[in-house]
Amino acid sequence: MASPPSSKKHTSIDKNPQKIQKIFSLLSSIDAKQLINTHNISILSFNAQSINKHINEINILTKELNYPSLLAISETWHPHVNTNLSMYHAPIIKTRQNKRGGGVAIYCLEKFNLTRMPDLETDDKSILESITAKIQTDSGLTFLITSLYLPPNTNIKLCQLEIQQLFEKLNNTKMPFIISGDLNIDLNKRNAKIDIYSALLESSQLIQHVRQSTRITCHSSTLIDHIITNSKIDPITKTLTDQIADHQAILTVWKRRKTKIKPLKTEIKSINTSKISENLSNHDWNKWIHNNKEHNPDQITEKLLQIIEQLIAENTTRKNIPKNQQPKNKWIKQSTLQLRMEVLASRRKFLRKRNETLEKEFKQKKKSYEKALRNDKINYYHKEIEKNQGNSKKIWEIINEITGKKSKKNTTIPTSDTVEKIASNFNIYFRNIATNIEKNIPPPKIQFERYLSQTQKPTTTFKLSSTTTSDVIKVIAGLK
Repeated sequence: MASPPSSKKHTSIDKNPQKIQKIFSLLSSIDAKQLINTHNISILSFNAQSINKHINEINILTKELNYPSLLAISETWHPHVNTNLSMYHAPIIKTRQNKRGGGVAIYCLEKFNLTRMPDLETDDKSILESITAKIQTDSGLTFLITSLYLPPNTNIKLCQLEIQQLFEKLNNTKMPFIISGDLNIDLNKRNAKIDIYSALLESSQLIQHVRQSTRITCHSSTLIDHIITNSKIDPITKTLTDQIADHQAILTVWKRRKTKIKPLKTEIKSINTSKISENLSNHDWNKWIHNNKEHNPDQITEKLLQIIEQLIAENTTRKNIPKNQQPKNKWIKQSTLQLRMEVLASRRKFLRKRNETLEKEFKQKKKSYEKALRNDKINYYHKEIEKNQGNSKKIWEIINEITGKKSKKNTTIPTSDTVEKIASNFNIYFRNIATNIEKNIPPPKIQFERYLSQTQKPTTTFKLSSTTTSDVIKVIAGLK
C-alpha cells in the first residue's frame, strides 16, 4: 500500500488490473478504528452524493471510527442543513456556480489548525473541482490536503491541463501533500484515458495508493476514488466496507503512534424484570408480614428494599456491548442501531455474492435505516422541546445542539471601568454589531429579487393585536 523504496522508480498506477481485482479484502469499521487509534494522522474520504441527505450517517460513522483527523468529501452538492460535526472545525466547502451536483469539502479536527489555500485550487470555471487546505497538527507537522471531484464521462483531454497545473501548484509548495477524490477514472481498466492519467501522475512524480474497487454493484466493480501523494508522505490506504452513498469509504493513515490507545469498555446491565415480577408474586407475604409485625415502619421498609435489591441482583446479567452496537448519538434508538447492523450484514452478503436480488435487498434495508435515523432525530428533539417549554435557557441549548453551534467563552468585564464607560462600550458594541456581521457575509450568488419573482403574493392577511406592559411582564415572568 505504501510507496516503493526511494532507490527504485515510483509506480504511479499498477499496470496489472487483474492484480487490483484480486486484492479485495475490504476493511471493517473495527479494524479501521484500530488503524486510526494507532496513527497520528488519518483521513476518511468518501463520495457523499448530498451532505444534506447523509449528514446523520456521516456523524455516526466519524464517531464510530473515533474521529478521523480529516474528512475529504466529494459530491457535497449544495448543503443547506447544518453541516457542523462534533469535534471538527466548521467545514470548508466549495460548491458549483449555478449548477446542480458536484461540490467538494474538507473537515478538520479542532485540535489541528486549518487554513484554506485558494491559490492551490482550480477556478470556478474549471471542469475539475477542487478545494485545498493547509493543516498544522498539534505536534507541529504541516501538510496540504486537496479534495477533488471530476464529473463522470469527462473527456480527460479537456481537463488534462487543469490536472497538470494543479499537480504543479502543489509540487511547487515543496510541502507534503495528499489528494483525495472521486475522479471517475476507473483504474480497473486499461485504455487511452488511463494512459493519459498515468502519464500525468508519473511526470509529476506522484503515487496513487488505492488498490481496491471503490464502487461495487451487481454489474460492475470500479476503482474511481483515488488517494494521491507526493514522496514526502508514505501512507497506508484501505478501502472500507462502510459507505455513505454508493461508494466505499477510503481510510488513509500515516505517522504511526509510539503508544497504542486502549479502547474503553462499555458495559450494560440486562435485568429480567418478568422474572423479578414472578418471584415477587410467588413470595409468601403472609408469613413475611407475620415475622415483621413487631418492627416499626422504617425497619419494615428497609427489609422490603433488601428483598427487592436481592431479586434485582439475582436476575441481572452484565455484558459488554459490541463496539458497532453502542449508541453513537443519544437520539438514536436501539432498534435503529440493530437495523444498521442488518444493513452492514446485507452489504457484506452482497459483496460475497454479487447479484441483483442481494443488491436490491441491501438498498431497501439502507433506505429503511436512513428513514429511521431521520425519524429518531426529529422525534427526539421534538419531545425535548415540548418537555422544556417555558425554559428558554434549555430551549436555546437544544437549538444550539441541533445546529452544532458551540457555546462562546464568557467575556469578563473589567471591574476597574466606571459604570459610564461600561455602558458606553455596550452601546458601541450593539450599535455596530449588525454592520460588523454584514462585512463578513460573502456576496450572494443569486440576488433576492429572483426569489421574490418566483414567489406567489399572499392572498391572506394577518393583524397584530395590541400589547400592554402587563402582558409583557406576564410573559417574562413565565420564562425560566
